[in-house]
Amino acid sequence: MVREANAANEKTELETAPMKILVLNSGSSSQKACLYEIGDTLPDHPPVPLWEGKIEWTADTAAVVRCSGL
Repeated sequence: MVREANAANEKTELETAPMKILVLNSGSSSQKACLYEIGDTLPDHPPVPLWEGKIEWTADTAAVVRCSGL
């Protein structure tokens, strides 16, 4: 019984924890990434990212174009 109760409590804690989602978008000349946090329910509107960054490159150069957040 004690084991079952602990398992139930752990499940409840995991269900209520916010989820972090990392989105990556790779192309032939760029890499974009955003980190989002989603709570218990899906938001009505897209959330503001916690962090975002973009790197662009050509054959011989690369540059961080944008990085913001954390």
